[in-house]
Amino acid sequence: MLGEGALDEVIIPFCRENKLVWVTKDWSAGVADVLVTQLRSEGVSVWWLREESKKQMQRPELLWVAARDIDTASFQFDTAQKPIYIVSSVGRRAREIRLPFSSRRSTPPLPRVPRPRSGPTRVIPGGTKLFQDL
Repeated sequence: MLGEGALDEVIIPFCRENKLVWVTKDWSAGVADVLVTQLRSEGVSVWWLREESKKQMQRPELLWVAARDIDTASFQFDTAQKPIYIVSSVGRRAREIRLPFSSRRSTPPLPRVPRPRSGPTRVIPGGTKLFQDL
């Protein structure tokens, strides 16, 4: 089995032999010519969990992105012609990409959760007051 610190050149054939999808946050595998050539020749599908900015995602963000997009990614891997390349991030849901990936595709951002309103509540004229003491 592969251990911690295994090289990409070893992981890719291992995934092919065991019919696995490579899930990684190592973005260089999607842009480095040597690795892109190896991914294509081996026919290995990849799912990148990518950070939004230059800052690396921590475990909670990685787990959140993976949990949010696992159904979408799994469906794409099961139904698409092999190999398939998918990228997910905190701000963007799973989507298919082509390799080598050199530019960002513009996709609509995820809707933000509305913040709770702060301050005093508004009194509606003619409305029923539920708590007379307040």
